[in-house]
Amino acid sequence: MTPAWLNPSSDFVTVSVKVQPRAAHNAVRDTGGPELHVRLTAPPVDNEANVELVRFVSKLLDCPKNSIQIRRGQSSRHKVLEIHGIPPELIVTRLLARKE
Repeated sequence: MTPAWLNPSSDFVTVSVKVQPRAAHNAVRDTGGPELHVRLTAPPVDNEANVELVRFVSKLLDCPKNSIQIRRGQSSRHKVLEIHGIPPELIVTRLLARKE
């Protein structure tokens, strides 16, 4: 079953996330809702949280950073990530299996 926060298409996969900046550590949590919760240590200033989000997710997915783009929500806590080159099943497995 595909989580509500994952939306596969023919060319890419979108992932809806809610970001919590200035957390004690980076972490991912699936609450069963429409967004994947991502905690980041970076502050929400000068694009630092966005850069850290892409870096953290690329590390979890074991893919290049340029495979991940913030499609919507550059200045919001609610974002949509566009991920290229990774099948949806693998995205779910890697995001929920590993913690930093």
